[in-house]
Amino acid sequence: MTTQLPSYTVEFLLIDNFSMISLASAVEPLRIANKLLGQARFVYHCVSVDGNPVTASSGFDQSVSGQLADAKRADLLVICSSDDVESVDLPASLGAELQKLERHGTALSAICTGTYLLAKYKLLRGRACTIHWEYSDIFRETFPDAELRSGVCIEDRDLLTSSGGTAPLDLMIQIVQRVAGEQVARDVADIAIHHSLRDETVHQRLDARARYDVTNPTFLKCVRLMEANVEEPLSLEELSAHLNISPRQLQRLFKKFAKTGPHAFYSRLRLERAKQMLRRTSMTIVDVALANGFTSTNSFTHAYKRAFGVSPGIDRSSN
Repeated sequence: MTTQLPSYTVEFLLIDNFSMISLASAVEPLRIANKLLGQARFVYHCVSVDGNPVTASSGFDQSVSGQLADAKRADLLVICSSDDVESVDLPASLGAELQKLERHGTALSAICTGTYLLAKYKLLRGRACTIHWEYSDIFRETFPDAELRSGVCIEDRDLLTSSGGTAPLDLMIQIVQRVAGEQVARDVADIAIHHSLRDETVHQRLDARARYDVTNPTFLKCVRLMEANVEEPLSLEELSAHLNISPRQLQRLFKKFAKTGPHAFYSRLRLERAKQMLRRTSMTIVDVALANGFTSTNSFTHAYKRAFGVSPGIDRSSN
């Protein structure tokens, strides 16, 4: 006879436009664990702020079992969101409700861009966190005091955050290990065909070598330097000095591996970052320009229109 073990309740708070892949990656380890244990050790439900169904970023509607107020007895509340989290229409009372749940013993967690809401409602309180890499620059600009890390999953004291995509699988396997033991967690990972558990030491993005399909170490080092110096761009002479090559050699390097010059490559990198800020934050165009190394709105507007075919203002209004 199987000994009935105490249940562990997880409530998933779905925010409009949430990521379906992240939700499924978080739920499946709990389902598999229950199957292995032969009992519903993990109880899990989806809730929304108001109890109404929520539409995922894929366009699918997800039914819920209730509203956030019903999650008051949960052991863990996982905030699930995705694109446009900064502009989604949420009630002013949401922050207070989340704070109340935490005061009453419910641990908080966030996947994908749910971390943005934790910061917005002042629930990080100095704890380290992670967020999907597409939002990392925006997050840092909006919440400069937050301790944001680039790992797949970050645990700091009783706060668990995951970067989204399939990373919630790793986060929930950690929960399974904590509640049901290491062997059950290993078996869950095995059934999920997830043979390498990722933690905060694993970075989210493909490295520059994989992203650009280039193995030349000097080129890759230069790309990393550019990515790390967007707000105050390095000159071609400074880049060359860091790489111990001449500016002419740097030009040839980028022509060979990027099919463009280093200045154009660097400018495009900064403009792509600016585009995300324009579309996903309320930062002024002036501030976006400065945050991406442009000294004037005129030069920024000219470069932006040349790269994307529209001015920054029109791009923002149409998206």
